[in-house]
Amino acid sequence: METPVPGEPFILFCLARTGSTSIAKALNMHPAIRCVIEPFNERNFEGRYAAAVTDERSLFVTVAALRSRFNGIKHVWHPSGWPFGNGTHLNRCLATMEDQKVIFLTRRNVLRRLVSSLISEQLQVWHLRSPEDRRHFAAFSFAELDIEWIQRHLADEEEQVQACLDEISSSTSHILPLSYEDVFVERSRCEPPAAIFNVLRFLGVETPEELALQRMAALFDDPYAKVNSTDSYLRIPNIDDIESRCGSDRTGWLLR
Repeated sequence: METPVPGEPFILFCLARTGSTSIAKALNMHPAIRCVIEPFNERNFEGRYAAAVTDERSLFVTVAALRSRFNGIKHVWHPSGWPFGNGTHLNRCLATMEDQKVIFLTRRNVLRRLVSSLISEQLQVWHLRSPEDRRHFAAFSFAELDIEWIQRHLADEEEQVQACLDEISSSTSHILPLSYEDVFVERSRCEPPAAIFNVLRFLGVETPEELALQRMAALFDDPYAKVNSTDSYLRIPNIDDIESRCGSDRTGWLLR
């Protein structure tokens, strides 16, 4: 007989390149949390969960099956509707399901998020999981990035994300807005980020034992975990043009 799933159901609802995988892995080090990572991404689980969802009904059925094994779902979405196809309806339907807590994860430096996404798309590597990934990353020759594409997405993202946040907030009071910067910027080494403790309190679970805390801290201190940084941005041939044409105090800079 399968062990009952502990803890209250939640969703980590996030844009790409916001540190969501590290956060989900840290949460999974807590004994009361089982968070499945991106089940609706067609690259994961041999695409079976992605293929199962075609409409609202099939989404509810698939989520119910996942909830029998996991109390958390880490879901990466895009304003275009990905991973469910055109439109944002199913993403918002997933985020507004009843009886779940929502961690709404974004990144204040939108420019870095967009450029990091494009870098990972070129590499076809989103996490440096192995020495082979690191060798591929070190030897890769990046192509120029599409500045007009970046400018279009910079213009639209803030409004689209806010509209999504407003819709979720209107459907539940159990929502925790969180940003990449809350977790990863100016954090102390050798201990988990303070924001992780805020997430645990939001989820209603106790602070784990010292060993779990040490494992969480080691995850965030791993020098190989981060794909994109100033060093990788500087390897983009037209990076100075991107910085001058797309950077701003509102949507962020790459090299400042």
